[in-house]
Parts: sequence; structure tokens; C-alpha cells
Amino acid sequence: MAVTIGQMNQVFEVQESVTAPDETGQDQESWRTLRKWKAALESLSASETFQSRQTGVVVTHKITGWYDADLHEHAPLRRLLLGRRILNIVSATETGDRRRQLELMVAEVQPWANQNSESA
Repeated sequence: MAVTIGQMNQVFEVQESVTAPDETGQDQESWRTLRKWKAALESLSASETFQSRQTGVVVTHKITGWYDADLHEHAPLRRLLLGRRILNIVSATETGDRRRQLELMVAEVQPWANQNSESA
């Protein structure tokens, strides 16, 4: 089912993974914002999330916006930010005819998954 323009009310930052050496010469991964992208955000129901776990990947949301060729073709190398929320792209599918919309299945990164634990 197509999403209408009025439903595309969230503004995401599209980011790409970049690797650069740090001061010691070790490669470090970081993220660079490429552009903004307006889309609709839909939380998946508990049963849909459970079904996605059956495949070994936890998908938490569906995001639908206007077709973006770069985002479609390079989805594994991209992620989305919505405020402070990090959404890793699991899959990207064009919907409808003539590449009008792009549907992303994403997994939200939990805050505790990003924290480095330091021992005393």
C-alpha cells in the first residue's frame, strides 16, 4: 500500500560508513551525514517483530519515503538517524510502479548496545 506525502512527516539523516586511520594508524569506523530524507515511520507489531526474529534479524520499524537510488543501491553501507535514534537498514525494496517509493526495514539500535563498558 502506497504512503501519501502527508504521512512522510519524519526527517531522517542518511549516513554512510567511513573508515579513517586514527592518530595511532588504526582504522576507525565513523559515520558521515550525506543528506536529509523525509519518510513515514511505522513501528512493527509484536507479532511482526517476532516473525523477523525467526530469520535471525530483529526488524523493529518500516520506513517508507520517495525513491532514492543511492539509498536503495547502497543500503548495507547506510544508516538513518532520527534525532538521537539510530536505525540500521536491514533491507531496501522499491514499492509501486516506476520506482516511486522506497521501503526500508530497519532495526533500531538500543542505547545500551552503543555504550562502551569500562571496568574499574
